[in-house]
Amino acid sequence: MNWDSLSRRFTRAGQSVESKVKETASLLSLQQKQAVAKNKLDEVYRQIGLKYFDSCAEEPAEFEEVFSQVRQLRSEIAGIQGQINEIKGGKVCPNCGAQLSADARFCGKCGTKLPEDVPPQREKYEEAAEGAEQAAAEPQPETAVERDAAEPAGTEEGEPAASNDEGKMADTDSAE
Repeated sequence: MNWDSLSRRFTRAGQSVESKVKETASLLSLQQKQAVAKNKLDEVYRQIGLKYFDSCAEEPAEFEEVFSQVRQLRSEIAGIQGQINEIKGGKVCPNCGAQLSADARFCGKCGTKLPEDVPPQREKYEEAAEGAEQAAAEPQPETAVERDAAEPAGTEEGEPAASNDEGKMADTDSAE
């Protein structure tokens, strides 16, 4: 084997590695661009859903369960926010609900002049939190997604699930 032949082999191997690295870098770049685009799409869907929810004067029957969950979660968040405000010693704007410092005289969000002594919102938030806790304690209707997730993979409704290897071993051991 001469040096020229060895040199050509190393050159070809280097070129092959360089080609694979470029291909991998291009693939990763495209996957990142795809992930960013999917995240943007998810955000647009979220905005559409929020606008639809806020614009509905009447609750559509097909969205009854989802609307109920949104109301429950909003109530729970309001209760938690009230508890946070109490711990921080802050005020809540009576007009827009923004969290304000304890010494605020105007709302920094909507500009509303605050009464000299804004009473603590404790009762309002405690009621909201209690309502959310009660609603969470009530059994919620099972969604199709939850039903599918609970059903073992590879089974049709009404068919028994296949036993796992551990179950088979336990049966074998008990037979001996």
